[in-house]
Amino acid sequence: MYRLRACPFCGGPAELVECRVYRATGWRVKCVKCKVSTEGVYINLPKTKPGACGPFLDESTRYTSDQAAQIAVNTWNRRTVR
Repeated sequence: MYRLRACPFCGGPAELVECRVYRATGWRVKCVKCKVSTEGVYINLPKTKPGACGPFLDESTRYTSDQAAQIAVNTWNRRTVR
């Protein structure tokens, strides 16, 4: 479904994986060989009061599952070895 480039660090294959933090779910891309990954792109973060400890995401920055996966894939595929 998504085309992923090889890892820019070790050349290993990459995979799209579901990630969870608190009660939030999302997607990230991870190298199967060396385990380096993108940051998670979350579908739904629980709201907290501004200034409170914990995640906060307003309604304008929420993503569908497909959008979050595509953002993670695009982020991974932009990486290059320096």
